[in-house]
Formats: sequence, C-alpha cells, structure tokens
Amino acid sequence: MFLRRSFCQLCRRDFVHPLPSFERSGKRTISIDFQGRPQFRGKTDTERAKWLKDNIPRALRKIDRSIKETLSCKNKLVVLHGEYDYFWKFDSEDKLNDWIVTTDSDNKQGFSRAYLALSRNKRALFYGNLNTEVPKDGEQTRAGYCQLRSPVCQTMRMNYDWSDFTHLVIRMRGDGRAYGLGLQTNYKRTGVVDFTMGLTANDQYHYPMFTRGGPYWQIVKIPFSKFYLSHKGTVQDKQSPMDLNEVGFFCINLMDNVDGPFHLEIDYIALLRDENHEENHAYELYQVEDYVTNVY
Repeated sequence: MFLRRSFCQLCRRDFVHPLPSFERSGKRTISIDFQGRPQFRGKTDTERAKWLKDNIPRALRKIDRSIKETLSCKNKLVVLHGEYDYFWKFDSEDKLNDWIVTTDSDNKQGFSRAYLALSRNKRALFYGNLNTEVPKDGEQTRAGYCQLRSPVCQTMRMNYDWSDFTHLVIRMRGDGRAYGLGLQTNYKRTGVVDFTMGLTANDQYHYPMFTRGGPYWQIVKIPFSKFYLSHKGTVQDKQSPMDLNEVGFFCINLMDNVDGPFHLEIDYIALLRDENHEENHAYELYQVEDYVTNVY
C-alpha cells in the first residue's frame, strides 16, 4: 500500500509543490521528499548574486591566463635533452602563498601541526610536529599525517602538462625522515567526458623521498616511471603508467609513524628531460580482470 501510494504521488508530481519542511538553522531550509530524504533548497537571488560576484572574477582570471598561455611560446618550444624547467623556485614570500598545508588536525582526525614559511636562507621551510595519537572518538583507528600541496594550475585546463619531461628534480635538505611524494592526475578534467564517474578521483602516484639530515643540501632526481599507483594510500595490484598530460597537483606527505618535530627546507622543484631514460613504467603490468582488482 505504501509503495503504491508513493508511486501515485510521484506520478501526480506532487513533489513540485512545497513539502513539509523543518528548520535546521536560521540560514538553511531542508525539505523532505516522499521517501523521507532531505532535499536542500536552491540558492536565493541574494545568494546567487553573491556567488556570481565571487566566482566570475576568478573565472575571468583563468580565461586570461589561458589566453596568455596559448599565445605564448612556452608550451610550443621543443624541450631538448638535458634541459631543466624550474617549475617552482622558492626565493620569496609570494611563491609560498598558493601552497596548501593540511594535517589530520584540520579534519579533526588527529593532533599534528604543520606550517610553511620562508626560512632565513630565503627558501621554503615545511615544518611542524607529527603526532600519532588517535582521537578518542570511537571512529578513528590511526592518525598522524602532514601534507604540503602545490597550487592547482590556474588556467581553464586546470592541469599541468609535463609530458615533455622524464624526471622530477628537488633540491632540499631535511631531518633524516622519509617523506612521500605524490602526483595527482586527472584532477579536474575540462571538456572531457569522465567515464570513470569520479571513481579515480582519489588515485595518486607515489614515490618515497629519503633525506639525509644535517646541514648539507641534496638533489633528488626521480624518474616519473618510478611512481606507482595507489588509491587512498593503498598500493594497487593493477598498475598503469602515469599520464603526464593531466597532472593536477604535486604534494609532499609525512606519514612515517614517528612522533616529534620535523623540518624540510626546499630550494626548488624542477623538471628534467633525459632522452637516455627510455623506461615507461618500472613495475609489472598485470593483465588482471576488472572484477578481481581495480574495479574501474
């Protein structure tokens, strides 16, 4: 009887009319549909006008950057063997503004703290304190992570094109800890149909970076072919080469389960083209059925 009544209501399209609602707060109204599910109301004219006022200038800036990038010859020049592209050079305070620092405490999942500042040597200093204490909320089972994330490409494409390069080069000096490097691909596709329906949104390519500690700088050169695929931190059995045409952002993670302070000073992050490096992917490419693993 209930299903027939619900079906009749749906056929009469009664859900077009205002349904009984309740107030969660003074700013938000939630309506209940015929199945008892909450339905958030649409934006009012004032909210819509405020949203347009906040987002239209941002969209225009992206269009402007896209036009300048298209008209410039930067992406049209041929990258030769041995050439470097110093993609991020940390020599001023302005170079740090768009970088994002996140920890487990930001999401109420732990007590770690991390910061990004300009060191006395005019370099980027990623520092803080890692805390693996698990909050006593009955939900979390582990804690302790800090992340430094690069800005997203501020153009309409919203992805970096690193297909002309083979290596990632970082000049840094650390504290002896092991950090994890991450590359997010297919972050926000524009003009492309996403047949995965967002299931690959949490896919990242990782590779460890070991620091020696001490006062001396070290240069780390990592081929992109060494990065392995993971999903929400879990290494996938079904590996695939990374698509360097669709790099969303780059990140540095600290999750070594060691409590205490940390510091990582970074001079630059560059890209290198080495034509002697012919490796496409360093790991086995298993031919596994989709229903066995990697079901997307």
